[in-house]
Amino acid sequence: MTQNANALSGSCLCGAVEVVVARPAPTLWACHCDMCRRWSGGLALGMETDALGVTISGPVTTYASSDIAERGFCSTCGTALWVRDIKTADTVIDLMPGLFENACGAVLDHEAYADRCPDGYALAGTHARVSKAEYERSQPHV
Repeated sequence: MTQNANALSGSCLCGAVEVVVARPAPTLWACHCDMCRRWSGGLALGMETDALGVTISGPVTTYASSDIAERGFCSTCGTALWVRDIKTADTVIDLMPGLFENACGAVLDHEAYADRCPDGYALAGTHARVSKAEYERSQPHV
């Protein structure tokens, strides 16, 4: 992984997919919805990033996980790469922070479906915790 004033690059587990971000997002989100938990094996974390500043190279497979969202992963090792809203895919992409060293230095901003978090763990900190009902009210496309 390399970092300079212009971009940050990261990769999947096997190194077959490289992701270069011109302007890394300063914040992370966490999600405990059923779909994100099944996809990630726990909670999902993401960084909402300007899609126009992202370059992805290597073997990628996409999966339409719902009528509104697509998820990308490495075709070789299966590493989760992104989730994105199909309607805004040209402008916004939510990259997985594990692709980058120290998650690009981003900090946790909010936790969606916080009331659906499994009993066995909880995220510490003072970030916003949004319930399923609150999130779905603010995101009518869900």
